[in-house]
Amino acid sequence: MIRSAYRFWKVLAFAGLLAFIAPEASARDFEVDYGNLTPATLKAVMTQNVKGYRTGIALSGGGARGFAHLGVLEELQRSGVEIDVVAGTSMGGIVGGLYAAGMTPEQIEKTALGIRWSDFFSDKPLRGSQLFTRRAETEGELLTLRFDGFNPKIPTALSSGQKLVNVLSSLTLTSSYFSKGDFANLDRKLAVVATDIVTGEEVVFERGSMIEALRATMGVPLAFTPLEQDGRLLMDGGLLEPIPTHTVRKLGADFVIAVDVTSDLMPLGEISDAIDIAGQVTTILSAEAKRRLLSEADFVVTPDLSGFKATAFNMGDSAIARGRRAMAPRILELKRRLAQVTDTCAVIQLDTVKFEGMIPENVDSFERGARGNLIRLQGQSVRIAQITQATYELFRTGAYASVRYRLDGNSLVVGTAPFALIKQINISGNQLYADSTLQRVSGSGIAPVNSVVRLQAVYDSILTFYRNNGYDLAQIKGASLDTAKQELEIVLDEGRISGISVEGNDKTRWWVVTSYFPLDAGDLYSKFRAMRGVQDIYGSGLFDNVNLRLEERNGGVWVTIILRERKFT
Repeated sequence: MIRSAYRFWKVLAFAGLLAFIAPEASARDFEVDYGNLTPATLKAVMTQNVKGYRTGIALSGGGARGFAHLGVLEELQRSGVEIDVVAGTSMGGIVGGLYAAGMTPEQIEKTALGIRWSDFFSDKPLRGSQLFTRRAETEGELLTLRFDGFNPKIPTALSSGQKLVNVLSSLTLTSSYFSKGDFANLDRKLAVVATDIVTGEEVVFERGSMIEALRATMGVPLAFTPLEQDGRLLMDGGLLEPIPTHTVRKLGADFVIAVDVTSDLMPLGEISDAIDIAGQVTTILSAEAKRRLLSEADFVVTPDLSGFKATAFNMGDSAIARGRRAMAPRILELKRRLAQVTDTCAVIQLDTVKFEGMIPENVDSFERGARGNLIRLQGQSVRIAQITQATYELFRTGAYASVRYRLDGNSLVVGTAPFALIKQINISGNQLYADSTLQRVSGSGIAPVNSVVRLQAVYDSILTFYRNNGYDLAQIKGASLDTAKQELEIVLDEGRISGISVEGNDKTRWWVVTSYFPLDAGDLYSKFRAMRGVQDIYGSGLFDNVNLRLEERNGGVWVTIILRERKFT
């Protein structure tokens, strides 16, 4: 009798809990708006976090060993593990920053392996960007010694990092422009860790200029000079937080993956230069912090990088492969751990799964697989989060304009509406390229546009065409579909410059600076020409650092040239 009463109250309590969550969680709609089909809108709709938790990844420093981060990220992406929050230190900050900016691990890998990293450890400008007189002065130099008044100034590192800044700028300026100059507006949350060597305090960048954050964290002792900012001298964040698990948790991650590629202590025979000595000292001083930070992670990945020095940038492809090998066999273990994050959610018994609505013609394997995953929930005890994720995966196949579910007793009812067919695409706002060129580039005449995925491919083809030609700021600002006419209207903004200004030129006239810059107001912004201008301004020998800031202002692209003048000659 007591046992029966206990079961009665247990069932009643569960029913009450289900009734409590039902109004919020027993139905969910996912849909696209035909009146607003811009790439940004589609991306937001197709990349929602429906897991009920946020997965974070902490990427350690480690110099060239940081290439292994790319292998880990590639395996996570390949297996469908979505990363919502990223924190990085030093090389991990650079990889994490580019990843948060929207580059895929494969794109970062292609870029990283195509770079001559040894060039970054020299401040000497490209020979062609120097004035003839300046070129003659620097020919054959091994070390430049400058004077502040009569006092000689010894360089604090091999390089100011300008060449690396140029590369990072070219990779991040576009995302910076579209995020309004504040990386807090990026889809994936990011934190970059640095150390103020004046106060000994940690400095965490969570917003603002990404290039400044990356420049701060890459200030490696003896290799790159510190970044001077607001009375602080900022360097490698690995001095205090070599693996930023604490930071990524503070940023909002519920589950933290730590990737440890930090250097081990080198034997005597491998310590060959001042940078090795600096790295050895850093490894010793950060050992205790490293152990503590790893203990804060929920899942730790440590690629086998034995034999890899932090300066072995010529072995990047091997480090990437080792990152893959470290992550691939542990994917199932990781997914089991992630599934446990939602184990506290209420469980319901699903007796049947029903579908309402039309199924698109010629569905692909992704749609069939997602539909099959929903059907397999039938007869199972499942959580609301599982139903939501499975339904959303069907929507993410792109075959549908809307997918919605509701719980009808112990039955799951899934309603679907296929994405409309697009027979014609009309383009406006394009002055650089003719309609016929963009129509051909889009490939819309080759295969029918009958899904979100196909539409995104059309957008990608057009924008990639612009970007391959240097017009990185071209964007699709408007897109709407007339379903009756089956016509899509696209409005392009090719990125015309509305103005140019100069900051940090206390001694140098603004017109001297702009005379080196090959773009003017009224021109379409070209990444190739802009970065050439940065190189030429730096090559003048008047500045320690040159950078750009791009903003949407006065109806176009406002370019600000940011300088740090040399304090001495």
